[in-house]
Amino acid sequence: MAPLTLMQEKRVAVGEAFLLQLPNLIAATVLVVAVWCAGKGLVLVIKRISAARKRPDLGALLGSLAHGVVLGMPLLFAAAIVFPSMHPGDVFATLGFGSVAIGFYTSPVVVKTVYENRRDELVVGIGYGDNPPQAVGFFRAGIAAVDGVASTPPVEVIPWALNDSTVDLKVRWWGDSPRLEKVLLRGRVLLAVAQAAKTQGVDLPFPNSVVLLHNQTEEVDGDRTQQREGWPAGKSLLRSRFSRKKESAHGPHN
Repeated sequence: MAPLTLMQEKRVAVGEAFLLQLPNLIAATVLVVAVWCAGKGLVLVIKRISAARKRPDLGALLGSLAHGVVLGMPLLFAAAIVFPSMHPGDVFATLGFGSVAIGFYTSPVVVKTVYENRRDELVVGIGYGDNPPQAVGFFRAGIAAVDGVASTPPVEVIPWALNDSTVDLKVRWWGDSPRLEKVLLRGRVLLAVAQAAKTQGVDLPFPNSVVLLHNQTEEVDGDRTQQREGWPAGKSLLRSRFSRKKESAHGPHN
């Protein structure tokens, strides 16, 4: 087929397709223009009502939102008229509106401030040389006396973890729900914890490391009952390295 003939047939096909789509284009244009005019009328009504109530800024905002919503839906339908193979539902799915709606239905929002009291917590680390059961008692009593801490549910002080430098206690209490009051109450609880620790002589240590260097020439080297190596002796009956070395040099005793 000659190139000129092919080009002529393509032009004819395009012209026929345009003529076939012309009624759809006219209908879509009329729909968009009509809805645009209706949207403008709605905006004027909203602005007049807002001006009468002395809220012109709010009226402008609501009018813009209403015009966008009113104009947006007909645009989708106009696109469906011009392109019959496309449906408005496909456009919504392409834009992700379906997934957003599903996300709102399946992921409920919990408003924590709706409750009268909210729980808060912090972790307090005490030294390994302190008595955790006693610390639990006086920390609980000190926090319970803080202004704003609810009596029900009661304050909880729970032994939580054994860290490198501290025995951790998790402190939980309940107080008023508003955010500002929660922050202020947390500050009062921290002061109460610090004061209780100071009064009771409890150490609140910072992270530290201990390195034990032993003189391996001592007679007690290796004997856990006489030399501290960082762990309890327990029921170990191991003798010192010096005594074992001396015994191996002179042979076993009769």
